[in-house]
Amino acid sequence: MQGGGGAAAHLCPGLRAFAVAQRGQRCAGERCAVAQRGNQELLELYGISDVWANQAELGDQWHRLAVAGRDEEGRGVMWINGGATEVSEEQRCIRACCLYFFAAHADLKSLREGISLVIDTSNAPKEKVGNEKKLQVAWQNFPTRPQHIFILGTNLITRVAINALIAIASLFAKNKVIARIKFAEVKDIVKLWGGEADLPQAHGGAPKGETSGWVASRLAAFPKMGLKPYGEEEPAEAAEERPEGPRRRQSFTEMGVGSQLNLTAAL
Repeated sequence: MQGGGGAAAHLCPGLRAFAVAQRGQRCAGERCAVAQRGNQELLELYGISDVWANQAELGDQWHRLAVAGRDEEGRGVMWINGGATEVSEEQRCIRACCLYFFAAHADLKSLREGISLVIDTSNAPKEKVGNEKKLQVAWQNFPTRPQHIFILGTNLITRVAINALIAIASLFAKNKVIARIKFAEVKDIVKLWGGEADLPQAHGGAPKGETSGWVASRLAAFPKMGLKPYGEEEPAEAAEERPEGPRRRQSFTEMGVGSQLNLTAAL
């Protein structure tokens, strides 16, 4: 997911993606690497070389993704409105969802603990496009760690169908994740969150602006971890002071910790 970050990219896009994936996989290096490979394969499948480029062309995709506040624990919320995705707009849809995904995780609370995921099925199209399974694989490549998964807008018939899909998913997913899936109504979320303010504006929540503006502001506020803005050059005097080549490996003993183990060289 590397590429030019523009004004909003205070953190290298690739590193931002890795940070989210690492937190989503609970800092397990191997699982994080697998998640990153899955993300890269996803982008290659849809011919996406840079999710950050030409964001102005994503204007017709933000309607799928609503702006919500915080859940009952102060974590981020991904509120998916859904709807049909034509083949011609698959690439733009994936890119918009990537940016929205990063934006929802753009605080330390959500990075560390996960988010709440709300999927509104009331906008599901009556006729299938034919790319639904392909897109479902794409959504599964996002390294989310939802603490709640609320499915809205269902009826008796759709619940039977969704339950069948959940039963199949349970063969591959962890039981604790499956247990977090709940059929719900908006009033159930209001009760859990302690009011309507954090709901999307369309459901009676406080005004939160357009999704595109919210995504841009959240990405701009992404935890920087002490790094310089992406693309910003290091001052000349600082570069002159730095010795050429990789740093020598320093042992914990040299650092006063009393261990003979060496740190890996900082690149």
